[in-house]
Amino acid sequence: MTHRSFKERMMTFTAMAESKAKPTARGPPAKNVKDSKIWSLICLAREVGGDADGIQDYANLVDDKKRLECELTERSKDVLRLSQELAQHKAGAAKERSMLTQTFGEQYKIFDQKNAILETYRGELEEHEAELKTVKDRDTSRQKQLAILESNAKSAKSAQDRLQKKTETMERNCMVHRSQLQAAQAERDDLESKLRQARSDLGHDFFHDIDETQELRLREHLKSLSAMSYTIVKDFMSDPEVATTSGPLLQSLQARFPGIPLPIGATKEAVLMRRAAGQAVICEALMAHIFRPFYIPDDFKQAAEQMLDFFNEEKEQQQIYRHQVTKLLDDEEMGAAADVAINAADAISRLLDRLVSSADVEDFRRKIEGFLSQAAQMWVLEAQGASDLVEVTTPVTEDEQLESYSEFGARNTGKAGDANHNIAATLFPRITINGKMLHSGIVLWSDSPATMIARDQIPSPSLGRSATYRKNGRRSSVAGRSAA
Repeated sequence: MTHRSFKERMMTFTAMAESKAKPTARGPPAKNVKDSKIWSLICLAREVGGDADGIQDYANLVDDKKRLECELTERSKDVLRLSQELAQHKAGAAKERSMLTQTFGEQYKIFDQKNAILETYRGELEEHEAELKTVKDRDTSRQKQLAILESNAKSAKSAQDRLQKKTETMERNCMVHRSQLQAAQAERDDLESKLRQARSDLGHDFFHDIDETQELRLREHLKSLSAMSYTIVKDFMSDPEVATTSGPLLQSLQARFPGIPLPIGATKEAVLMRRAAGQAVICEALMAHIFRPFYIPDDFKQAAEQMLDFFNEEKEQQQIYRHQVTKLLDDEEMGAAADVAINAADAISRLLDRLVSSADVEDFRRKIEGFLSQAAQMWVLEAQGASDLVEVTTPVTEDEQLESYSEFGARNTGKAGDANHNIAATLFPRITINGKMLHSGIVLWSDSPATMIARDQIPSPSLGRSATYRKNGRRSSVAGRSAA
C-alpha cells in the first residue's frame, strides 16, 4: 500500500468538503456558510481520526529515516576513512611497485650484462680450446721440425767450420784489398783535385746560363742604355748655334755616316740629324769598345774574333777559349771595364765635343764617361759571363722589329723614287743570344720625313741647287733661310 503524505491527504479532504458544501442547481437553497464550515470540520475530524494510525506510521517512518541518515553519515565517514586508507595503501603499493620495477630493471640489466659476458667467455673458451688444439698440433709439428733442425744443426756446424776457415782467408784478402782501396782513394782524390783544376782552367763554372729572369734583366739594361744615349745627345747636341761654326766637323761626320744628311742650319730636321749622328757615334763606340766578348787590346781583336768564328760550331770549345783569354787578361792586367770606358769616351769626345756648347763640354764628357762605365760594368756581369755568346750586329734592312724614333716621322715607303728605303744609320745595335732577341736595334731610315727634308736642305753646287725647305709636303727654294 502506498502511503500519501499528510499534506496531500489534507488537500484531498479540503476538496471533498468543498464539494459537499456546494448546492446543486436544482436543489433547495444553500444553507448558510457557518453551517457548511462546521460540517466540513466534522468531516475533516472524522478523516483525521481515521488516519491516526497513518500519522503514527509516518512518525515512525520519519524516525527511521533520521536513524538511517545517522547510520548513513557514520557509514559515509567509515567509507571516507576507508577510501583514504585505500588511497594511502594504493600510493604505497604504487611506490613499492615502482621501486620493485626499477630494481628489477637494474637487476635485469646486470643479468643481461653478465649473460653477455658469459657468452663472451664461452666464445673465448671455444677459441682457446681451438687454439689449444692448434698449438698441440703445432707442437707436434715443431717436434718433428726440431728433430730436422738438430740434424741440420750438425750439418751447419760442420759447414760453419768450413766457413770459418774461408772467412779467415777472406779477411786476409780484405786487408790486402783495403790497402789497395786506400791507394785507389788517394789516387781518386788526386784525380778529383786535378779535375777541379782542369774545370777551373777550362772555365766550366765560370760561365752561367741565361734563364728567363736574367734574359729579362739584360733586356731592361739594354733598353735603359739606348734611352740614356738618346737623352745625352738630346740634352747636349740640340744647340743650333754651335753647328753654324762646325762646318768641317759636320763634313767629317757626313763622310763617316754618308746616309745621314747634315745640313748646316737651325731647322728642326738639321738638329734631329745632328743628334742622330751623335747617337751613331755613341753606337760605334759601344760596338767597338764596350759590347765585346772580352776586353783585349786592339792588336789582338782581329785574331780573337777569328778564333771565336773558328769555334762557332763548338760551344764548349768556344767557352774554353773565351775563359782562357779572359783569364790571361786578368793575369796580365790587360784591359778593364774602367779603361775600356775611358777609351770609348775619348773616341766619342774627339768626334762630338765641337758640336756641344763650350759651357757644357765638361758636363757632356762626365755624362758620356758615366754612361759608358755603367754599360761596361753591366756587360761584364751579364753578357761576358753568359754561357752562350752574346751577338752584337749592325741592323740590316731585312731585319724585323727594327725600332726608330717617332720624331723622325712615319716612313715614306709608298713613294718610289723619293728615297731608297734603306737604313741611313744605326743608332743602337741589334743584340741577340742563342737566337733570342735582347734588343732589336734602333735605326734612322733614309725614307723618314726628317731624313728626306734634311737631305733637301743641303745645297748642291754641282747640280746648281740651293737649299730647299718643305712645307706641307711641298718644296720651296729659300736659299740661306733657317727654320726655328
